[in-house]
Amino acid sequence: MKPFIVIPTYNERRTIGRLIDAIFALSIPDLEVIVVDDNSPDDTAHIVRDLALRHTIHLVSRNKKLGLGSAYIAGFKKALHL
Repeated sequence: MKPFIVIPTYNERRTIGRLIDAIFALSIPDLEVIVVDDNSPDDTAHIVRDLALRHTIHLVSRNKKLGLGSAYIAGFKKALHL
């Protein structure tokens, strides 16, 4: 089974790059990251799209802030379909 990390985000523009780089620095074989962004007004999703050019990242962009619990569920559902 392929390892996935689900990261829910809301206004994480200042921290998401460091977090993603630190996760991939662990060199976990076949690791994929799923970022679930709750329509962050600070362009977090845009930064994640740029990071996806360097790392295996899947972005789930939601149209409004739906909360942490449902963000994890959305991320787990995405992982099941990859």
